[in-house]
Amino acid sequence: MDPVDLASRAGRIRLPAIEIARRSGLDKDTVHKTLNAKNDARRSTLQAVEAVIVAEELALRDDLLRQHPLAATPAAEPAREAA
Repeated sequence: MDPVDLASRAGRIRLPAIEIARRSGLDKDTVHKTLNAKNDARRSTLQAVEAVIVAEELALRDDLLRQHPLAATPAAEPAREAA
């Protein structure tokens, strides 16, 4: 788990550090420092941050699939691969 990758993923889904802190139970300063690679984060901290990001990514995926049900069909595969 690379903190820069986690920060990029959180940014891509517009998940602020303060929300990651709230959902993970971590201190907001710890999350901010972790995402900005300002400290040598513990594995447990990285795992907690990643768990929140993954949960949000999955929730967004599920929401998009509910809104666009054809995206989940095999016929949509070529369109996804071309993107």
